[in-house]
Amino acid sequence: MRFLVPLGLLGLLGIVALIIIYIIKPNFQQKLISSTFIWRLSLKFKKRKIPISRLRNILLVICQILIVVTASLILAQTVVMLKEQLENPESVIIIDSSASMRTGSDDISRYERAVNEAIKQAELTFDRNGIVSVIIADDKNTFLAERAFSDSREKVISDMKALIERESEEDDIGCSYSSSDIQSAVTLSDNILSINPATRIFVYTDKQYANVSENVTLVNVAEKDEWNAAILNATAEYEDNYYTFRVQVACYGRDSDIDVELEIFGANAENSEDISAGSVTLSESVNCSSDQIYTIVFKYIPEDAEGSTANADEYEKSLPENHILHTVSKDERVFAYQSIHIRLVDADDSMALDNNFDIYGGMKELIKVQYYSAGTDPQTGKPLQPNIFFQEVLAALTKIYADRWDIQVTEIKTGNEYATEGFDFYIFEHTMPETLPTDGVVLLSDILSAPKGSGLRVESIVDMSRKSVFLAADTSHPILLNTDPTNITVSRYTKVAYDSNEYTSLLSYAGDSMFLVRNDGKARLAVMCFSLHYSNLPLLIDFPLIMYNMFNYFIPTTVNGNSFETQQPFTLNCRGNTLSVTGYNTDITLSDFPAELKMDVPGTYEFKQTTFAGKEVNEKIYVRLPMAESNITAVEDTTLVGPYYEVDESEFYNDLMLWIACALVALILLEWYLQHKESSI
Repeated sequence: MRFLVPLGLLGLLGIVALIIIYIIKPNFQQKLISSTFIWRLSLKFKKRKIPISRLRNILLVICQILIVVTASLILAQTVVMLKEQLENPESVIIIDSSASMRTGSDDISRYERAVNEAIKQAELTFDRNGIVSVIIADDKNTFLAERAFSDSREKVISDMKALIERESEEDDIGCSYSSSDIQSAVTLSDNILSINPATRIFVYTDKQYANVSENVTLVNVAEKDEWNAAILNATAEYEDNYYTFRVQVACYGRDSDIDVELEIFGANAENSEDISAGSVTLSESVNCSSDQIYTIVFKYIPEDAEGSTANADEYEKSLPENHILHTVSKDERVFAYQSIHIRLVDADDSMALDNNFDIYGGMKELIKVQYYSAGTDPQTGKPLQPNIFFQEVLAALTKIYADRWDIQVTEIKTGNEYATEGFDFYIFEHTMPETLPTDGVVLLSDILSAPKGSGLRVESIVDMSRKSVFLAADTSHPILLNTDPTNITVSRYTKVAYDSNEYTSLLSYAGDSMFLVRNDGKARLAVMCFSLHYSNLPLLIDFPLIMYNMFNYFIPTTVNGNSFETQQPFTLNCRGNTLSVTGYNTDITLSDFPAELKMDVPGTYEFKQTTFAGKEVNEKIYVRLPMAESNITAVEDTTLVGPYYEVDESEFYNDLMLWIACALVALILLEWYLQHKESSI
């Protein structure tokens, strides 16, 4: 119990006054009364066994004393304390750990400056017997220390120093390579301010904000002379049978001329292991100013019939602002490459992490497709010819996947022997192989007999006498993506028996499966139980979509893209059982697909797999710094808002005024009753 106004206890002096009153109060009064009254009163007292009057007088005195005490408690504003208001100074220290904090000058980075300044603030708070919390602001925002009191001083300071300590020059500091959300880090201190609203928040960063809340102290650790020339992004796009390279660069903190060099290794090589292929070097100078982003376009533009460069001039005029065209000569043009390294030549800036960039994916994987169509109609006996629709779709897929695969289609002529090995994709139409190929994806169209190893059994041919029926979708499946199976009609099909544990039925009619799929360790197989000659499917957009989806389903791309930012998630697929990932401090093996992954450190990462067909496939990606982190002078046009709490007195104590007032009223009534009884005697 506490007194908000202790001076109110001076009211207890009323007890002294009460005692004085009783001392000086006369014990008798002169009155003329009859002897009969005295006689009757004496008889009344004689009959009593207990001296009630004396007890009543004692109770009366006690009530009067309690009335004085309760009145004094009311004046002193008596309360019951729920929790103490902390008088110790408390600090929340937030250290920005984003990639831009790796910028440095005079052999010390911004991150090291931030940690050193944060240690000073922690020491100052501990010196005043205060409480310290430390938050590391990165992609996760975690507490290094949470409400540590002075007895934890040594551990907190030691943990903070460990963030920047190196045992050798090769050791890395604790700063991340990703972006951080300072606002989220500040919001993380919300719980601390709810305990102690007087807490001060200190943010050590290189970021600038348009406004900062009053309860947040922003300490900018950037130096005025720091600047950064950066390669923000680079791409290689297959255009007009040759690669066009686009490189985005910028210069922050000062205007400068920067030289960009692009070195192409294994230019026009036959494959990734072709060591005879040479290299091509392209370079361009850019005058960067006003923190603008510039895009250099390295492109081969053929001269016209007269040897004029009018085509290049026209293309350059069509480029957006801040685009620079570097025309690649005929001898420098590239239709394949093993890798590309891009660098800023002699860029003596304050952050070297974004001065280099690598591009992969220039060697297209060879995908061999065999198409075999032959046989006779089992009902009419007429010879069956190759289907032009398959030929057209395969030609279209070759163009669609030109930047990813080199699709080579081999069509087996009637009378020639087909192959059951050595291909990535097999298409058998009408005439089925005796034994199912096991080294590639197999599509059986118009299945009239069941190959060994397929697990299928052909039962009969169902002919609706040229009456077409519409199909229905049995399940949602990637092969049916963006298609409408209810538009597909069939007038004749083969009834097939299969094991539902091995096959998934995609399309059906009246309970009979029309399209089956199997994708496991034993077979990768699609079965079309009808002929395109007896269906409207080849006339619909659904047919090329199904073929396109089939390639994506059975031969998925390992990773979509060849460069990603740190902490940017990407999806990995595999055409075998496992996929190994190696790179900077990374050596993992994945077995569940699709798998999601993200990298913490920039650099090159390699994916290796052995496909179900036994082919070794190696691919690489480059992980770069987030583009925003290269802008080391960026100013956020937002307000850095800190948590704010007003002190609510009710959170700290429970006011007893009402209860004491009720007690006072009760005592006054009791005292009045006792006085009444006394005077009625």
